[in-house]
Amino acid sequence: MLNYFDIDDELEQTWEEISKRLNADKVDFKKIMKLKAAWKELEIVQMDVTNEYFQSQQLVIREVLKVKEELPTIQLYQDLVESVYAEYKQREPKSMLDEYLIKAITLLEYCRS
Repeated sequence: MLNYFDIDDELEQTWEEISKRLNADKVDFKKIMKLKAAWKELEIVQMDVTNEYFQSQQLVIREVLKVKEELPTIQLYQDLVESVYAEYKQREPKSMLDEYLIKAITLLEYCRS
């Protein structure tokens, strides 16, 4: 349970690494800012272990990511995040999650794998 509360600021450190990689890949500044806002939202949302909808959608993203991770990734955002997002939307066309929250979850799960 304590893993959800990010006691040692691990999520912030992870975001810093992701941010560096996104900047190196020349991702648009507006997209990075939207991802950062979604990342902050993700920090809060994932603490609610009773949110079954979020948990189920996170699982779908994790499943899509497993397949995509086997493909060559040159640019983190374009090759992985956008690809996972497109596949996720095909599987879950009525998803209530925001586009950038889905992308933030993808980045988090990528870093955890």
